Amino acid sequence: MTTRSRCCSRLTTTTPITSSSVAASSQTWRAAGRRRASSGGRWSVTGRALQVPEMNSRRPSYTSMPLSPVQKGAIGQFAFLAAALATGKGQVEAYTPAVDNEGRDAEIRRHLKSAPGISIQVKVTFSTVAEGGSAQYLSQRFALPVNRVQNDPRLWYFFAYYDASELRLHDPAFLVPAHVFHKMGRSGHRKGGISFVIVASLAPGSRDQWSPYRVAPIDLGKRLLKIIDEAPLTTSSRALKLPPDSVWLGRARRPLASSSATGPLSPSLTSVGHRARVAPAPSPLARSA
Repeated sequence: MTTRSRCCSRLTTTTPITSSSVAASSQTWRAAGRRRASSGGRWSVTGRALQVPEMNSRRPSYTSMPLSPVQKGAIGQFAFLAAALATGKGQVEAYTPAVDNEGRDAEIRRHLKSAPGISIQVKVTFSTVAEGGSAQYLSQRFALPVNRVQNDPRLWYFFAYYDASELRLHDPAFLVPAHVFHKMGRSGHRKGGISFVIVASLAPGSRDQWSPYRVAPIDLGKRLLKIIDEAPLTTSSRALKLPPDSVWLGRARRPLASSSATGPLSPSLTSVGHRARVAPAPSPLARSA
């Protein structure tokens, strides 16, 4: 029976499966095995019903190509998260946004704590530059739209060199507050945005302008937790201006030793001037005692 294939113009011959065709196929495969053994282990057989390509060809079946910026960004983000979680001694919680519209790659919080966390923008490079000899420098250049430049005290930049040959972050890395980097790293304007650059020395004894923000990858979790504990509760580092008769209410960190009823309000308020702190209401067991 003769048919014409849709994908090619040549004629292909198909035969019904019978006992004689199975026996012929077996003989073909046995002959193929003998020819494969005599040819050094490579399949170079053409049978009437089947063609087998060479499996050990010297040419690879894929083409190597460089990593794209998106792939490099993903590697850097996962490397940061892995280092933060592995060195946080179980106290680091990390969250990543489904869509990065605000320039924040991760949010880091302390485990089982209600205090707000901090946001991290990860910037990882896959190469270093040499300036003035053999000293190696981490160099990053990028631009941000004007409306994306946020001087939030709870926003930090993480800069690091990723050593692809060793599959790890190089020591040291850098954790820089956003408002500090936006001031020190600003290099000019570019098409409606602002250009930034960081050129930080990786030498152990360097004392350049970025050395105060160094952090070893093995200490990353500990450093993040310290930043979280010291971060302000508001997105602005400036003191809030309140009206003269306003009352500031906040959650007390520790229960007060003694509290008395101040009227119908419960829980009770302990006020100092125009500021007040909320003390938790005593439990029924404590009142009965």
